[in-house]
Amino acid sequence: MKKTLIALAVATSAVVSGSAMAWTAGGNGGSVEIGGTLTPETVVLPWEVKTGSNIADLNAKIKKGQSKVDIVASKAIPVLGIRSTGWFDGKAGINPQINYGGAIDVQGFNREVTTLSLEVQNAEGNKIGSLTAPFFATAMRAYHKIVDGADVYGHRSMFAESAGQAFFGGLNTVYYSGIEDGSHLARVSALDPEIVVNFVDVGNNFSSGAASTDFNEAGVKFNSFYGSGIEKDQTIKITLDSPAESDAITWKASLPVVVSYQ
Repeated sequence: MKKTLIALAVATSAVVSGSAMAWTAGGNGGSVEIGGTLTPETVVLPWEVKTGSNIADLNAKIKKGQSKVDIVASKAIPVLGIRSTGWFDGKAGINPQINYGGAIDVQGFNREVTTLSLEVQNAEGNKIGSLTAPFFATAMRAYHKIVDGADVYGHRSMFAESAGQAFFGGLNTVYYSGIEDGSHLARVSALDPEIVVNFVDVGNNFSSGAASTDFNEAGVKFNSFYGSGIEKDQTIKITLDSPAESDAITWKASLPVVVSYQ
């Protein structure tokens, strides 16, 4: 009885399999189409991003025959702000990555300041020189988790040593310490107070050493911000390719800013 049932099962399988295609005597082949539906996964990001406004009033006097001029920023020039909308749950795919198109020296940070280098163009878009300026960039994150049934809070400044870590490409790549609590909040607020408006200072649980952070840690809640720009009273140095002549020079420099997520 068992052998009969097995034989019937094999025969049935052959019929079902054969029904998926047709046999053609002397056939010449054809094509086989495969397909389906790809549905994008919706990732809800906890971030808001703001790039700085264009600045057109960085003016200075230059003498005929000179090729170098310094301009002191009379006000802060914010470049990029990233802020969380509030506390958010850690999960994969939400670490902001920053790309300034090679305009900042990521390896040259001294704590939170590095050098910005840009091409200077005239009104027609032709290169006429170069620009350098101190570039301030920093980030902070607060966290809340439960350890052995107890609430654990903390907050500290950040660095990012490798791709995939939060704010990589826009921060110091190495650990540094000696940070005073509140100093980052004050300096970023001076760039643009809206960057830090959603940040929650969790009290005395502050570490003076920077930390590299992934926001993909499940079971942990985070709150964070990133801010960058040229701070007030910093000196912007312009070097012209050719000495200035008698005509006024209208100049501009463009800084690319790209934010992605990993």
